[in-house]
Order: sequence, then structure tokens, then C-alpha cells
Amino acid sequence: MSFRGLRIAAAAALCALLALPLQAQQISVVEKTTLEAVDHVTVVNPRSGYSTLTDEKGRADVARTQPGDTLYIQHLAYYPVRKTLAEIQADGGRVLLIERLLSLEEVVVSANKWEQNRRDIPHEIATISPREIAFRNPQTAADMLAGMNGVFVQKSQMGGGSPVLRGFEANKVLIVIDGVRLNNAIYRSGHLQNVIMLDPGILENAEVVFGPGSVIYGSDALGGVMDFHTRRPRLSFDGGTDISGHSWVRYATANLEKSGHVDVNLGFDRIGFLTSLTFSDYGDLRAGNIRNPFYPDWGKRFEYVDRIDGEEVVLPNDNPNVQKGTAYSQYNLLQKIRYAPDALTNIEYSLHYSSSSDIPRYDRLAEYRDGQLRYAEWKYGPQTWMMHALAADLSTPTMLYDHLRVTAAYQQVDEDRIDRRFGSANERHREEDVAVLSLNADATMQLDPDDDHRLFYGAEAVHNDVQSKGYIIDISSGARTPTSTRYPDGGSTMTTLAAYLTWRWHIAPQWSLNSGLRYSHILLEASFEDKTFYDFPFDALEINTGALNGAVGLVFRPEPDFALNLNLSSGFRAPNVDDAGKVFDSSPGSVMVPNPDLAPEYAYNMEVGVEKTFASSVHVNLVGWYTQLTDAIVRRDFRFNGQDSIMYDGTRSQVQANVNAGEARLYGASASFLADVNSMFSLASSVTWTHGRDVSEDVPLGHIPPVFGQTRLIYRRDRFRGEFALRYNGWKHIEEYSPTGEDNESEATVHGTPAWLTLDLRASYQLSELLQLNVGLENLLDEHYRPFSSGVSAAGRNLVLALRAMF
Repeated sequence: MSFRGLRIAAAAALCALLALPLQAQQISVVEKTTLEAVDHVTVVNPRSGYSTLTDEKGRADVARTQPGDTLYIQHLAYYPVRKTLAEIQADGGRVLLIERLLSLEEVVVSANKWEQNRRDIPHEIATISPREIAFRNPQTAADMLAGMNGVFVQKSQMGGGSPVLRGFEANKVLIVIDGVRLNNAIYRSGHLQNVIMLDPGILENAEVVFGPGSVIYGSDALGGVMDFHTRRPRLSFDGGTDISGHSWVRYATANLEKSGHVDVNLGFDRIGFLTSLTFSDYGDLRAGNIRNPFYPDWGKRFEYVDRIDGEEVVLPNDNPNVQKGTAYSQYNLLQKIRYAPDALTNIEYSLHYSSSSDIPRYDRLAEYRDGQLRYAEWKYGPQTWMMHALAADLSTPTMLYDHLRVTAAYQQVDEDRIDRRFGSANERHREEDVAVLSLNADATMQLDPDDDHRLFYGAEAVHNDVQSKGYIIDISSGARTPTSTRYPDGGSTMTTLAAYLTWRWHIAPQWSLNSGLRYSHILLEASFEDKTFYDFPFDALEINTGALNGAVGLVFRPEPDFALNLNLSSGFRAPNVDDAGKVFDSSPGSVMVPNPDLAPEYAYNMEVGVEKTFASSVHVNLVGWYTQLTDAIVRRDFRFNGQDSIMYDGTRSQVQANVNAGEARLYGASASFLADVNSMFSLASSVTWTHGRDVSEDVPLGHIPPVFGQTRLIYRRDRFRGEFALRYNGWKHIEEYSPTGEDNESEATVHGTPAWLTLDLRASYQLSELLQLNVGLENLLDEHYRPFSSGVSAAGRNLVLALRAMF
């Protein structure tokens, strides 16, 4: 090479070296205690004016940045960081962010099915993130909900959990998963345990909106909506392949839990696959040993029934704190396929599947009659739920919408009830199969360039088909004979057609208005074929009714950190097959009959909220609410074909039916406090109070929990998070129980349900970028307590160990 050529080569090399700091360079942003990637973090270089956002893996390309340049790394949910590029490179190119308990710009989707700033919503909403779910290690979705502000959970058995929102429970609160309603035509009014079908280990987020949510979600949302979203497959946008996943194993001492989970994501440029599997096996639950001295034997299990060599025997329980007859197992499967042909189109198929072993109904197994255990068996057969869902998201603006989401779903629910009296050979089976087809179309449209006016609108069609059968098996001979069915034996259908429209208006920088209307039409048909057990003079049942409801909410922010919220809304619940078609002799001398005139019940709600943030680190939220329930569906004496009694099973019996006769008033208040004391300490506390009365009968209303709340002190350091938590419930005195039986007075003490308080300790330590250890010590003082209306005592002192891995 000539001298001239050498000079040119040297000059080129020197230019390349000088230009290195100006080339695109990559940094990664992770959470300090878990080392998880943080996406949507803003990275700004003030000198060059360059800014970017981190991707789903927490990566950001920093262009035109020299080693001495200071980068501003910011995310509203984390403490901001300022570091030079040289300092970041010295730390291996990684930036550690500390999570803040208080997020000022929280995004929620439960209020209108689309992402919306929490600041624009007048409702009270509680949320929980996947990171928080992992830290708390709830065994079921019901346990996860019980840890959220404002949610009370009743349990009739360990394999269950019936959420209560503002005094409404079971078929008066709505469960939604990935935009599809789970409430079906046989959701009953007592206590409902179906929420355990959902897997908290694969949730992207969970939100609870309190108060009637019927404008957006339709029937059943009288007390609120529990909106769950599972993780979606992640794509690889750089032309490569994204292979990642999570797994964990967990053990708990109170019920000898052995659980495991694995999920794997396989992502390509336009298509992604996500597979998740969770299995849990639970032994009998041990209750706490430190008891109220006034009720030393309350909740103890002294004996239980077993069958040995074909003989029914009553055995003494070696440890009365162990609740024999609570063990069960469950597994959950989720398969998702995501296809994104372009940046504005997303198509997603989901398969949800959940099944269990037999789930013992503990409160019935512990029931006594004439001094001896009443049942040898009482269990739910394997509870199986399957859902196929296909959703298409279109973000190409048209004259009718800016974004459109269409979701079609098919669900299959199998529920079996199996019981046998002590000493009897007759095992009764009642089996219900429910098929649900649904179609939802939801759209949003911006009406002006500044997005001061936005519409949310949509339509829904849901069809339920219910098949019910009953039979008795002689466990000695195996002979099978028919028995009465729980629901009409000829099958039942329930169809709902609905449309809604809501409008959000930013009246001024300080004012936001949310308003909307929804109309729903309900058609119910049921057929009675075999009259061997119920010789009623009718063959079919038909209900054709409709419901109109609305809502208007106002948010006033005189200052960015201060807000006043007012919300007026109505909700409704349409009579379902359980209300209108369940036929059984409710007590000797009386008989239930269908009521074809049954109409929806309504709730009218007013909610007022005040929230204030101090110095961007302390947040106080106060909410008061009042609900009027009218045309409530209740059981009353009835006339059938002009008669107040009919011949039933050879006996003249009082006719009863569900009717729209009830009126109730509910009101309450909640308060929450969040404080980020500094980057290491945070404090969170909440308390909820509810009062309800059936004014039509002037008696206490059922399902009203006592005062309850929790307080948590959180500590964070490098790779470590610790928490000290108090959970507490007030007294529920026996005179405050509903006289109609839904509060399970027989499961309480003679004075009601005593107040209780538990102490919990939790900690997590990130062993490496891939491994995390979780340790929890719940109910540290081993206190015996039983939540109001529950038929099973809560866990005693419980050591929880979990090992989590990311790959």
C-alpha cells in the first residue's frame, strides 16, 4: 500500500474512533428489586435533544450520546434516575429503577373496556399488578381478590371464594376475563365459588370497579365488576425469535400446598404463541390454634366420617384444628396465538381450560343433625370450565371508529353436586351443563383534534343453554334411579341482546364528564318434561323483558393533585334460569314454582369521592356511596293459577316463588392512604365500611360484611423487598345477620363473628437475573378466625416458600 493509501486508512480509522460515541448504543432498564425489564421508560439526552422509550425487554437505543452526557431516565411508576452514559456503561449498561407505590398516571381498562387515564374516571377502582401478585403468592384468584382494597371474600369450603363488593355478592357482581363475561344463566344469589377457575399466575392485571357497571357490562354488575386480563403473546419486532418464559414452584405449610407453574412465549415477527400451565394440590387446611377464650371450641373438627371396608364410621380427629374434608387439587391451562399482520391489526385466539378434583363442601360435611354428622359425602364434582375466544383489534381509523375490537367466545361449564346422608347407600347426583355463546363489538372514536370529546360504544349478544339431570346411585349395588333435577329437565335457554353508548367530554382542563346509556333485552325459556317429581300444571316458562340503565360521572380537578368525583349510575340484573326456573321443595309444606312475570332488579347508586396528593408522594382517597335496590328478586308466598296452595307430593303445600318485591338501602364509605416515604419505605392502608337493610321487611340485609381493611409497610433495597402487613375485620353481631339464612348464622358463634387481626411477613430476594426466592409467614400469631358468613376457618400460621425463574 502506498504512503498516500496508508494516510487515508489512518484517517478513516481515526474518524471511526471519534464517531463511536455518536453511534447508536443500547442500555437496559430494570426494576431494582426483581431485575425485571421495565418498558415504556422515557430516556432523554438534554444535550442532543434525543429521546426514546424502552421496549418490552427494557432496552433503549441511545443515539448521539457521548460518555459524558447525562441521561434522564423517567417513568411515572418509578423514581427518576440521572446518570451519565459512562456511569451506566460502568454498571454493565444497566439502569436500576425503584418502584413507587404511588403511580400518578395509572392506566385502567375496566371502566370502558379501553385504556384510559385513571384521572378521568369518577369510579372507585382497585388494581393489582403481576409483580404484586407474584410477591403476595395467593393460592387462588379468590385469595388474590381478598388482598385488594375494598374486596371481601366469603368461603364455604377451601376450594372456593365468593367476592363481596359493597354488600353485593354472587350473581350481583360480574366477573370478566379478557373482555368476556363469565356470569352465566345458573349463577345463584347465595355464595358463588366460580372465581377460583381463574389462574392468578398468568394475569397481566386485575381491576375491580366498584358500583354499578351495567352501562358497559350489562346484567349482574350491581355491586361492581372484576375485570381480569391474561398475558398476551409477545412478538419479536427485530426479525429474530423471542423465546422467554416464567416458572415457579410453591409450598405452604397450612394446607400442605404443592403448586407449580410454567409459561413459555414463542414470538416471531408477526405471530406469537403463549402456553401456560399451573397445577396445585392442597391438603386439609389447618386453622389457627390461638382462640377467643369465650369460644374455645368454635371451628374445631373433633370427628369426621370415613368409609372403611364398606362400613360407614365416625373417626376422631387427631388434631381438631385440621379441617378434615377440605383437600382438593386443580389445574389451569391457557393457550394463546397472536397474529399481527401489520402495526394496526391484532388477532388473538385464546383457549382457557380449568378443572379440579372433587371439591368437598366443608360446611355441609361439618353439619350435625340430631347430635350426629349429617352427611357422609357432600362435594362438587370436578368443576370444569373451558373457553374458546377469538378477538380482533383494528386500529385503522374509519368514519365509524378509531379503534374496534370484536370478540367471539364459546364457554362450556360443567357443575356437579354429589351428596349422601350418613348411613345411607343413596348417593344423589345433580349435574348441570351450561354452554354459552357470546359476541361483543366495542369501539371508540375521537370526535375532535384535541380529544376533548370521545365516544365509546358497542353491542353484545349472549346465549346460554342449560341442561340439567339428576339421578341416585346405590353405592352398594351400583343401581341407578332417576331423581329430581335442579333446573328444568327439558332444558333452558337465556338470550341477551344489548347496545350501549358512552361519551367522555373534557369540558375544561379542570373538568371531565362521563355519561352513557345501555339497553338490554332478555329472553328466557324453560321446558318441563318429566313431571314425576313435580306435577305442576304447566309445561314451559317464558320471560321476555328489557332493561334500560344509565350513568353520569363528573371529575373536577381544581389542581393537578386534587380531585372531586361525583358519579350517578344505575345497574340491573336480569332474572336468570336459577331465579326463574329452579324447582324444589324449599321446606316441608311449601313448594317453589316458576314465575313468568319476573322482571329485572335495579340498583341506583350515588358515589362521591375526594382524593388529594401531597408533594407527589402521599395520596389520600375518601369515597362515600349510597345505593337503592328496587324490585329486588326475593322469595315470597305466591299464588299459582289463583291458588295460594297446591297439592304437591300428596300434600297440600304453600306456593312460593321468586318475585320482584324487595327494596333495600345500602351505603358505606372507604378510605385509602398511600405514601412513598422515601426510595426504601412505603406505607399503604385502607378500610371499608358497609351498611345494608332490607326496608321492605325492615330487617338487616344479607351479604353485608363488617368493617375490614389492611395496612402494609414496604421496604426495598438492592434485590430485596420486604413487607409487614396487618389485616383486620370488625365484629359482625348476630342481630346484624339477615334472617333469611344467606349469612350462614349456623357457622358463627352465638354472638356472631368475632373481630380478628392477623400479622403477615413477606419477603423476596432476587438471587440472580433468573432466580427469585419468596418467603412468607402469614398469620404469624396463629390466630383462629373465620371470615363473616364463611363455613370454613381461615389458615393458621402458614409458612410459604416459592422459587421463581425467568428465562
